[in-house]
Amino acid sequence: MSTRIRIGGFQIGPLEEEEMLEKLGEQNYDDLDIVVFPERFIVDTFHEFPQSRASKMLSGISKGRILVAGSVLEKTDKGIFNRSYVFMNGKIIGFQDKIVPFDRERGWVEKGRIINIFRTPVITFSVPICYDIDFPFYAKISALKGATLLINPSLIRKDFHQEWHLYIQSRALENRISVISVNSNNANFEGDSIFVDTYEENNGVRVLKLEALNMDKFTCEYSDGNVDKKREQRKIEDPGYYSFPSKEIIYE
Repeated sequence: MSTRIRIGGFQIGPLEEEEMLEKLGEQNYDDLDIVVFPERFIVDTFHEFPQSRASKMLSGISKGRILVAGSVLEKTDKGIFNRSYVFMNGKIIGFQDKIVPFDRERGWVEKGRIINIFRTPVITFSVPICYDIDFPFYAKISALKGATLLINPSLIRKDFHQEWHLYIQSRALENRISVISVNSNNANFEGDSIFVDTYEENNGVRVLKLEALNMDKFTCEYSDGNVDKKREQRKIEDPGYYSFPSKEIIYE
């Protein structure tokens, strides 16, 4: 039986924590299985994000669903990380550190070392953060480890939307998977989040694209559809060698 999952991307931020808490409280999450926020949707640098007021509110929002909390900067004893926390049913179930810091982050944001694969009863997914999606290794390793959806919190300037959308479509088509990328909607970034699904037609694979434009909230529907065999076939056909470490996080 086909699995259908309703995903909501919220094009909000970047805002300071207090203002973001107010914004989060104004949203409606009732019809969603997965909630996604943009990269660095809260601009504060946290020392212990799980103990923050934002984390407590996000825990509440995640009851009955999965929530990918965009990303935040978190200072640890190993340095500052651009980190995306993943919540499910009111609890933090893990996090992903950005692996490839963008130009302005290099030298002060630490690199993540592991691709985490979140294997839940609902879906198996990974969380490349913004610039991570530009490189084929992340999506390929995720697909090889069983991910059928990439959730990509992003922060993309309005003058690079065309290139960004090409990356999202390429990662989906290369791996026969679905990708959602969620951007902030303000004067510098102007939203335009994108969801790309893949499906089989006439013994080939096509992409189906949905763009959010400037909506504060956009919804899309993931379905495991008819592309499963093509996804497995692609894993066998691809001659590439991918050795980046990964870790499966399994939740019952």
